[in-house]
Amino acid sequence: MPALLDLSAELLLSVAYFLPQVDLLNVSLTCKLLHDATEPELYREYNNTRRNGRSIVPYLLRLIAVPKLTKYVRFIDFKPWGTLNEISPEFDPEFPLRDEPVLPDYYFIARAAQAAGVIKCITPFSKKNIIAETVNNSPVLHWDLFHDGSNPIPYDEKFCLLLRAGVEDAYVVLLMAILPNLREVFFNGMPYQETALRWRFPVEGGRKLRRLSALANDPNLSWALQYLNEQMQAPRLEELEVCGGGSLWLGLVTAPLQLPQKSLNITRLTLQCFIMTQADMQTLLSACRTLKSFYYSAPEEGWDFRTITYPELVELLLMYKETLEEIAMDLDSLWDYDDASPRTIASLSDFSSLKTIDISPGIWSYEQETTTEPRNDIPEEWNTIPQRLPKFHH
Repeated sequence: MPALLDLSAELLLSVAYFLPQVDLLNVSLTCKLLHDATEPELYREYNNTRRNGRSIVPYLLRLIAVPKLTKYVRFIDFKPWGTLNEISPEFDPEFPLRDEPVLPDYYFIARAAQAAGVIKCITPFSKKNIIAETVNNSPVLHWDLFHDGSNPIPYDEKFCLLLRAGVEDAYVVLLMAILPNLREVFFNGMPYQETALRWRFPVEGGRKLRRLSALANDPNLSWALQYLNEQMQAPRLEELEVCGGGSLWLGLVTAPLQLPQKSLNITRLTLQCFIMTQADMQTLLSACRTLKSFYYSAPEEGWDFRTITYPELVELLLMYKETLEEIAMDLDSLWDYDDASPRTIASLSDFSSLKTIDISPGIWSYEQETTTEPRNDIPEEWNTIPQRLPKFHH
């Protein structure tokens, strides 16, 4: 121990970088000197996945109070968080308003949001919790709080209203805006209503983000991919994994997805249990510069919605016929036997770099055999896939 304590703070921090979180925590508890020297590395991972788990506020307040700690955060695995829509006095509070700030904390957090570029103007602190009072009187009209007559209220005012009420949405938006070196993010429950705050990445925010994973809060509560519009454009984002959403907010079609062409560096795209229109899928794929892996599956049941078909997907993927190495698709649950439009794939032979295909064999189209004579040559349907394909899953 004396030899360890003789090391400089910089060297101790370098050693801490290679320690697992559990070991690092044990070391930091041995004495104050080691704690102070290694504290930044204790913040490199934030795991808070249990529904109704601990509050995010203490962690956020510490990062705001000691800004140098923000650059050490590289990994976040976060639980579903409360938005305006989850506040209701009629049910057991799954997302309780337990983080209502006092006046000093309100301005402390609001000024941090202003400095990070999340908001420009701070709404003065109100003695009354307007959101809580309004919801108590009219629990089903959440969206009225974000509209002045027929016009939506400004974003800054929305943020400050939610912050004043202690709604988690505001805290999460701010947390994501102050972490310049974040590498991986896992969200275990995305907002499913348009009342959720849109994220605003500042100029420096998200520049190191490489992997983003986002799941639905509930299998029956779809969320719109456009919610992650700015995050998907992070300059180093290579892997996007999303589940339980698509072109819908809770079953309602949203405005079309808007992404500039060739604006994404994503090479691995996973869309699981997703419902996307052909137009949105075209926008998303056209926004990718180089795609190596593509997975798309539809929900098993419960959707009456015109989504993209196998042939339409293959046609759009042709823009990556020279780079795609993996293709996996499962749209069988959306098969419409009354629809006369083509539903099968004619060929994937143009995809010269494919190494793995994972597609139901029933969707391959080929002519019926007209003879019962045994064939010794290669079946004709094998010509519909690349000849060098090493793996074919079915």
